[in-house]
Amino acid sequence: MTQPEMTGAGDDSARLDRLEELARHLNHLQASAPSAPATPVLASSPPAREPKAAPIDKFNGHPEKVKPFLADLRTRFMLQPHTHANDAVKVLTAISHLEGSAKAWAAPILEGYRDELVENYTLFTQELQEQFGDPNLHDTLAEKLRHLRQTTSVLAYANDFENLAYQIQWPKVVWGDTFYHGLKDQVKDMLIYSPVSRTDYDGLKCQAISIDQRIQNRERESKVVNKKAAVTTTTTTYATTATGSDATNLTTPRQTTPGPRGPRGPLSQAEKDRRRAAGLCLYCGEAGHIAALCTNKKGPTFAATGTDETGKVQAQAE
Repeated sequence: MTQPEMTGAGDDSARLDRLEELARHLNHLQASAPSAPATPVLASSPPAREPKAAPIDKFNGHPEKVKPFLADLRTRFMLQPHTHANDAVKVLTAISHLEGSAKAWAAPILEGYRDELVENYTLFTQELQEQFGDPNLHDTLAEKLRHLRQTTSVLAYANDFENLAYQIQWPKVVWGDTFYHGLKDQVKDMLIYSPVSRTDYDGLKCQAISIDQRIQNRERESKVVNKKAAVTTTTTTYATTATGSDATNLTTPRQTTPGPRGPRGPLSQAEKDRRRAAGLCLYCGEAGHIAALCTNKKGPTFAATGTDETGKVQAQAE
């Protein structure tokens, strides 16, 4: 009975030794094996939903719009690689955004006469650029860059400038001088005090943007101050001219209005002469009657009938 038990224990020990040996051998093989290249996530399993891309403007064959159109297509293909997984899908996507003369050019492709373009997106874009691109595009863009001027902010001007400069592949060392000449005079005047050289485009751009922002802040501040001053002036004017207000009584002369009046002081000789010459009443200053017949004064009036009354009227008028 003792011998079998010893034999079983020896077999278990042998099995454990064998397993340990195999484990060491497996570890050695894994350590010596070359590491497999990492598999891209996009290639292994497509995402549940690809990001949305901005709408692409239709291309009508205008030479200056060829490159922007192809750039928009490239952006969409990069954002949605699984949707546009092969050249045929890319070509058909591009054709679906053509109109006018460009759409007419692509008609033979859709009708099956140019299958080589459907199967090769690179060849398709080459022929599209040859057909509609500007043969003198470099010179055209260079001329446009030289005449570019700042019309809004320096930041917007810099974006337009760099877009053109990169397209014509200008060396960056010559950017600064052309960029400086396109700035507004107000920004140039402030750059006089900057030590940045025109050959340092990046430094020049940063200084110009900073100056332009300070100018804009100052203009906004001035508008607020002027607006408050205008409101204050309007309020003051209204207060001094409002009808029936105390300010009117203090700042504007009271106008004489017709109607019953109380006793008044004597008129100066100059005022009497003026009223007589103008045919005005010596009492109220209105036309059409004389003082003796003035209805604006209190007390009885004389009827202008008879010799005695007429004489009295004439005497009072004189």
